[in-house]
Amino acid sequence: MEQSPEDTALAAKVANARSQAVAQAVGIIKRCQIEDDFECVNRESSFVIELDPANAKVGAARHEARAALAQRALASAKAAATRKDFAEALRSTKEAVKLRPDSDVRAQAADVVKGFSADATTAGAEIVNVQDPSAMNAVSVLKSWVAVLEETVPYHPDQAPTLATAKAKLAEAKGIEQAREEAQSREREAAAAVARAAEQKARADRSRTFSLVGAIVSPGKSDGKNWDGLGTANAEVLSKVASALAGSNPYTAVASVLATPFAEFTSTPDTAGHVQLFLGGIPSQPVRLAKIENSLTPQWTGMTWPGIDILRTRVRVTLVDKDLQLDDPMGTIEIGPTELQNALQNGVVSWVDVRSQTQDQVLLLGISVQ
Repeated sequence: MEQSPEDTALAAKVANARSQAVAQAVGIIKRCQIEDDFECVNRESSFVIELDPANAKVGAARHEARAALAQRALASAKAAATRKDFAEALRSTKEAVKLRPDSDVRAQAADVVKGFSADATTAGAEIVNVQDPSAMNAVSVLKSWVAVLEETVPYHPDQAPTLATAKAKLAEAKGIEQAREEAQSREREAAAAVARAAEQKARADRSRTFSLVGAIVSPGKSDGKNWDGLGTANAEVLSKVASALAGSNPYTAVASVLATPFAEFTSTPDTAGHVQLFLGGIPSQPVRLAKIENSLTPQWTGMTWPGIDILRTRVRVTLVDKDLQLDDPMGTIEIGPTELQNALQNGVVSWVDVRSQTQDQVLLLGISVQ
């Protein structure tokens, strides 16, 4: 099957990108060789060989770098053995063989292990014999010494019992550690269960019934006009309402003002709207508020929501003055956990000051939390 022109162009782009990557990596290899940075040479040459397996020069560079790194690892092994860090010495000899798994490096690594084997087996015997399998670090200590002894005991067969003891203690330590971890896991699960039960009780304690009771509406709109749009609101009534709101019991005071004879001729809205609860940030379906005609103190019945978590609930109330043609917005009100908790503490209908949310068009919102 012939390649399409698009496939040919893509293949050319890929080949060009590969050639550029190889050229860049070769340049890095040369700089690293000058600096004797063998890790760099090994890393970059491995990258090049993945892209260009037939690159003999880079293959030779990697061979030389790994030989140098293997000798460096053997030197590190000898130094670790000198300071009695036999686990590190063993790790370094294995690293050397991994870098250059040829017979020469293997023989050198074996000589290094043989050189520190006597000291290692002696030290291992001393530590293994006194090691408490129940100690917190027993598994790591014994595991490290089992690895060392497995490599060094063949040079000192008389220490074979030490290796057997180390393996037995390691198995015992692993069993103890597993039992300890299982006990800790059970403790965590028990603590989590207690926490869940406490949270469920707290949630149940916060589960209350919320009711929207009513509102107190201003005798005039925010622009000073009557709700019917004809003329301006009664200034005397507005003044008396403002004074009543400043008192210690705003609802009673304002209701008294609006019940006086001189307020009878104040224009009144036909209040309607809807209520929406947000439970833990998740919106519920809005519920319509029935229209209450010609009233500055609209009241609603049946606007009740049982079983809400008052610490995770917000209530949004949107009110409008229903007209024949265009409804006049009265305001959108939001109340949250603070207002709900206050209402619960009051134990009766709580009248929340909402003037700042409605441009003074809705004065108070009546809510109940039981």
